[in-house]
Amino acid sequence: MNPKSLTHILVQCVVLLFVASFCLSASAADLAAQVILAKGQVSAVSTLGKTRTLERRSKIYSGEVIKTGANGSVQLRFIDKALMTIKPSSELSITSYLYDDGSRGTSKKEVVMNLVTGGFRTITGIIGKGDKSAYRVQTPAASVGIRGTNYEIQQESSDSYVMAVYVGGISVENEAGSIDLGLGNDFNYTRVTLGMPPLGLLVVPASLTKNTSDEKESTDEDADETSSDSEEDESIELLVENTEVPEEIETTEAKEAIKKKSKEDEEELVVNIEEAIVKTTVSAPSIFEDPYSGIDIHTSPYPNILSDEEWSLAQSHNISALNMQLGYSIGSDGLPNFNSQLESPNAVNVNNFIAFDFSASGQTAYLDFNYTTYDSVSDIGTPTTTMLYINADITNPQDLVDHLNSELTYNSIPVEVLLVDDPAGQRFVFQPVDSGDDYISQMSLTFDSGNSIPDQQLMAQLGGSSSSPNTDWFWSTNTNLSLGYGSWRADNDSPIWVSLSGSEDSNGDFILSFLETSTRDTEDTVDSYKDFKSCANNGKICDIQINNVNDANNGNIRWGAWLASPGDGVDINLVSGGSEFNFLDESNLIFGVFGERADINDLTGNVSFAGGGDCSDYGQCIGFADDGIVSHFTGEFDVDFGNGQITNGQLNIETMNMETSDAQSYWDVQFSGQMMTDEYDEIAYPEFYTQTVGGHIHQGGMEGTIITNEVIGTVGGFFVNPGDIFAGGFNLGTSDNINKHTTGVFTLIQE
Repeated sequence: MNPKSLTHILVQCVVLLFVASFCLSASAADLAAQVILAKGQVSAVSTLGKTRTLERRSKIYSGEVIKTGANGSVQLRFIDKALMTIKPSSELSITSYLYDDGSRGTSKKEVVMNLVTGGFRTITGIIGKGDKSAYRVQTPAASVGIRGTNYEIQQESSDSYVMAVYVGGISVENEAGSIDLGLGNDFNYTRVTLGMPPLGLLVVPASLTKNTSDEKESTDEDADETSSDSEEDESIELLVENTEVPEEIETTEAKEAIKKKSKEDEEELVVNIEEAIVKTTVSAPSIFEDPYSGIDIHTSPYPNILSDEEWSLAQSHNISALNMQLGYSIGSDGLPNFNSQLESPNAVNVNNFIAFDFSASGQTAYLDFNYTTYDSVSDIGTPTTTMLYINADITNPQDLVDHLNSELTYNSIPVEVLLVDDPAGQRFVFQPVDSGDDYISQMSLTFDSGNSIPDQQLMAQLGGSSSSPNTDWFWSTNTNLSLGYGSWRADNDSPIWVSLSGSEDSNGDFILSFLETSTRDTEDTVDSYKDFKSCANNGKICDIQINNVNDANNGNIRWGAWLASPGDGVDINLVSGGSEFNFLDESNLIFGVFGERADINDLTGNVSFAGGGDCSDYGQCIGFADDGIVSHFTGEFDVDFGNGQITNGQLNIETMNMETSDAQSYWDVQFSGQMMTDEYDEIAYPEFYTQTVGGHIHQGGMEGTIITNEVIGTVGGFFVNPGDIFAGGFNLGTSDNINKHTTGVFTLIQE
């Protein structure tokens, strides 16, 4: 063979091998994004250190670094449909951007980016709406995690970074501290400096309205002539999306024709990517923002209770409502007290306690102690009334405690009396003690109606009366949970619980036989743990109402804890037998969850739900307990939408002292249940109640000593449209009278 021919063949092989190697390397890289629009100097640096100029349709791969000059910016659409504008004088490393829609047979979803300098604004895509841990952005000052959002980051000339969230929420964290923005938190903006905790800002930082990182490099090499031409061409091509010529037949003449047409229509067609971002975040009003849209309006049979619109919304069954009511008192710290105890309305001390000799002739006093024991096995409550005689010489509060305990023991009542410290002295407390399978669900005291001097003295020694004597010396608890229909009062943005029953007449018209509504209207409403604690510190009782539940779809879940108090109650209206009744509930706390009901026909297959988080974020969960507040919650269950069975239910609930943040209890709860059925035992509603609940409680944290294995109560809720979210509540106690109780609301997400 001719040596020259051999040499030529070898050269061709080397070239082919090089090209093949290059192609394999390129195809093996993970596509991350595509350029929508590039302006000025914009480049990408590959993992091999190769730099290339970016223009419209350029592909961006995982591992590449995007750089923009002082006059440059680039707009990207990522593979999970996220949008991003990278600002001038920026450097962003796309460390990892992995998303599989199922076509490649993997489930890998991950976003890891590092903003080295400059800034960007973005709307996250599918990855950002799923596993929160799968999305992370690092800056020199802090790292950012998200919860499906529209947010912005910008470096300042001082090397601090300012961040803003416009929709959704972000979590900003460094070694010095952390802050959550958006989703009902105190701030939507923050400034972060290296080595210092993030600082919450109430107004948008001025540096977000301009690009300040380029102040540090006021001049940068201008884009070359080719880039300038490319910028003009790409901008114009973006305007005429429907008139693009296929790449394989593009010609100079074709491009010029497109350019000419687009210039003629420029004023009409110009669309900026920032405007597109804003448009993508403007969604239709939620069911609570426009509650009466799309429903047939009927005349309310009781217009003084519900307006035509409110009645029609309840009748539409569009909103499901969960309701848990339980008694509470305000503790000495100003916080709600859910202890299982009956306590005196006022404190006693050396200045107001007057000794009295009840043993003298004709000076005996007595009172009725009323209590109800509940058998958790038979689900039956048994009321009992026992008369307690006071016939001793009582010289101080402890004498009265000792005598009352003697009477309770003599009558075999599973209750003891204690003196509990109070800032104004001491209070008498009647508290259940361990009584086996029965536990006390209600206690009250009734003083002698004869109103004799000894009885007056006894009442005074026990703390007198309050400004609302009807609620004095009464306590009750329960582990009930109610599910029904909800409505919404648009003029004051408040909930309406509706319970109704009736039947259809021969014409198919609904004939109401019973109606109960509960409404709440108060100015003292907060939406954060911080503000709720501030109310307590200032001696105020504030309601909690969360309109931005973290896991909601377009705001279609709302919840809260509404705390009735003397003079500021929950308005209860009853209609029964054609008669109307109205009264104020001034003593109960109502936990409520309202949500857009899922269509039962959309719920199919075997599905798992799970979730939880930090309950100091009231958009994640809210809960109270006998020993403080719920600090953390996790839950899960499986559901068979074919037969409605709920299995493998698990709740883990941690409580803490609100003042000291010390761990108090850890509830480990198991449950099963059944979705609600009709008279034919067919699955008819997207709600469920538990059938069995059990578990145990650890003292302190999860590693603490188990103090009871007698957990009882109720877990329930409903599936929220379109069926991928479960909104629910728990109301739990114990059957052994160790005075443990916890109640709260939560969401779980379909896995």
